[in-house]
Amino acid sequence: MKKVCSIFILLLVITAAGYSSQEENILTINVLELLGGSINGTYEFTSNKSSSLGLSGSFMSMSMSDWDISSWGIGGFYNFYPAEEALSGFFFGPSIGVMGVSAEYLNEEDTGTFFNLGGHLGYRWIWDGGVSLGLAIGAGYTAGEIEIAGDTIPISGVGLTRASVDFGYAW
Repeated sequence: MKKVCSIFILLLVITAAGYSSQEENILTINVLELLGGSINGTYEFTSNKSSSLGLSGSFMSMSMSDWDISSWGIGGFYNFYPAEEALSGFFFGPSIGVMGVSAEYLNEEDTGTFFNLGGHLGYRWIWDGGVSLGLAIGAGYTAGEIEIAGDTIPISGVGLTRASVDFGYAW
């Protein structure tokens, strides 16, 4: 019995030594995009105590009248947390992404590809158990082209690139 207790205590000490009270990963979904009929999710992980790296992905598909429209997007971002508690609190940083768009109108299909370089800022709360809520906004430069009826039209400009209310889980 003494050996079992000693092994149990040793395992507790080893486990406690490797335990971090700060989460190192988070998965989120943007509730605003869900309300708009699309899905956007992110995975973010800490790179040190004051910064993180992340990946995002999105998909949207909708039909209205004679139109069928779909889009996909992937991107990466870096977040800096001035309070040195990565994943929680105030953050800001740069982002980059690519988006593909496909639209069909009266059986004629048009496609386009867009690239984005921008910045964002926000705030995230993480409660006991890992549940999180975040608010963020971002702006950037988007450039690309869309092909319509065999003609390629360049489109570019500066504008809002992110408006999010993110709900997620951190561990």
